[in-house]
Amino acid sequence: MARIEALAAKIEESSSLRAQTIEEVEGLVRARAREILATITEPRTELRGWLDSSREGIQTGPFGAQLSSHEFQESGVPVLTIGNIQYGGLEVVGLKHVSEEKAQQLDRYAIREGDILFARMGTVGRCCVVPKKAEGWLINYHVIRVALDRHRVDPRFIHWTIRCSDDVERYLEDKIRGATREGVNSGIVGSLPCRIPSLPEQHRIVAYLDGLQAKVDVLKKLQAETANELAALLPSILDKAFKGEL
Repeated sequence: MARIEALAAKIEESSSLRAQTIEEVEGLVRARAREILATITEPRTELRGWLDSSREGIQTGPFGAQLSSHEFQESGVPVLTIGNIQYGGLEVVGLKHVSEEKAQQLDRYAIREGDILFARMGTVGRCCVVPKKAEGWLINYHVIRVALDRHRVDPRFIHWTIRCSDDVERYLEDKIRGATREGVNSGIVGSLPCRIPSLPEQHRIVAYLDGLQAKVDVLKKLQAETANELAALLPSILDKAFKGEL
């Protein structure tokens, strides 16, 4: 039994160290992004100044009366809710859907590749960029959609700015201080302070930071695979112990 307990402790310690490594590496990427964004000398502007003028630039999802829970179904057009919005991208597990007919009624709430989606509640400023596969999906009331003028601004640059900029962090801290419920609205999102360099410079910064993040994502995948192997190891050890094979 002592040997089993020692092996179990080692497995648990290994899992803890893996989680700690991921957290530290993610922190290093954010710190590097913060350093780079701090070197941009362009004056601060509000996010609302970089919207797509051909669309409703900042759009909150439909109110409950327009989209009620009983209209959700197992298949059809996906509807993104607050839990689907994560910094690392869209979490598509457990997607809700509506019929094609209902989606047509709510077409003003459809999203496009490159839009930025904000979770209205929960972690303040949590957002992600819409990937191509989500083109035409809908949002619900707890999500805010921002359509950017991609001739002037790279959505991934804005995402990094919101996630790592000192200006944005201070702004959000000031806005939510004393609030009864943490969250954002269209006014707060539109006023987010951004320092926007030339488009080629934005692309250069995004390529560098996305490259760092991609390496972290590979590490996370490998860590998850080894974590699953470790999780499967303990039952195997217990089985051998009960059979007297240890």
